[in-house]
Amino acid sequence: MSWAQGVLGYAARHRDWLAANETRAHLRGEMITFFQRYDILICPCAPTVAFPHEHRPINWRTLSTSTGDRFSYLRMLEWSALATTCGLPATAIPAGLAASGLPVGVQIIGPPGSDTFVIAVAEAIEKALQAA
Repeated sequence: MSWAQGVLGYAARHRDWLAANETRAHLRGEMITFFQRYDILICPCAPTVAFPHEHRPINWRTLSTSTGDRFSYLRMLEWSALATTCGLPATAIPAGLAASGLPVGVQIIGPPGSDTFVIAVAEAIEKALQAA
């Protein structure tokens, strides 16, 4: 999302918010359908491994993927958007190290109201990774 899109989001009219809320409700319904078939969703936290802190203004920051592609730092927010937009419980855990030695994480997302289940799955995965 660009800076301008963010400003427009803060200044949205009520009817625009209602339209966006309807889209969120539809997406939440799709996720509820997904969770009728699957217990949990495990996905990356981010498209990159951990990275050094950058001190430039946030809109100027960029990151690189393992293939060398560059993207805006703010695009990192997209990776948590599914859980936050749909109001789904989620937790992130370390999942090991990349070839570069930097940490990699995964997020565990569950259906609405399954907060304790999501945390239990995260704990089980962490224990299994530590034992490996």
